[in-house]
Amino acid sequence: MWAMWMTRVSYAINGESTEFNPVYLQSYLGAIGWKKELVSLVQDHLETSGEGISQVFADERLGGIQNALEKLGMLYLGEEIIEQEACGSTSMSQLLAKFHLYHWLYDCVACLDAIACLLNSKYKIESPRKVAMNKPFIELLAKESESLSRLIEKNYDWMQELKRMRDKVIHRESPLITGGGAGPSLFMDFERMFDPSLDLNRVDAPKMVQEYTQKIDWIVTEILRAVMDL
Repeated sequence: MWAMWMTRVSYAINGESTEFNPVYLQSYLGAIGWKKELVSLVQDHLETSGEGISQVFADERLGGIQNALEKLGMLYLGEEIIEQEACGSTSMSQLLAKFHLYHWLYDCVACLDAIACLLNSKYKIESPRKVAMNKPFIELLAKESESLSRLIEKNYDWMQELKRMRDKVIHRESPLITGGGAGPSLFMDFERMFDPSLDLNRVDAPKMVQEYTQKIDWIVTEILRAVMDL
């Protein structure tokens, strides 16, 4: 009876055959070969002569690195799927676009917090709260690395913007997502999420997702290099 209401959805997910590297773990970044040279450098740096790959797993920084790359991989996977929904690749594009866009927002904040955890794996910052990308953590980080603290401070506004969007989705509003015009497109009413009194201001969601994913990618890369002293 219920089978008649079920809809099968199929996504064409990019992937390539890549050599095993424990730094990727199960991250989607491994499937797309994200910055293979950098990841190989990280693996080499975690190894010590004579002990090889076993030393990689013995290094306590590995968990923080894998966690950050796992979360970043989710952003890239979400970007890919949202782009397919925007182009009408499935018969449920509106519903699924909202589903994946919501989860992309959740994963953005999760990735930012994973970056804080990665920094904590190196500096062992004694935070009175749980480790997360917030002002108290950044202030404590400044005592260990002023350069990294300044780097995060310079990018903190857009990080907070993502958190506000995520919080609105979770707690307050169900943002409007519609198709626009005759061609395939996807728009989301993010401006109204910030100020309900504003007139509807549509923003191209796939473009927005790509821009924020690239910003987080850059932060992850910079922090990864710093944590590994590369």
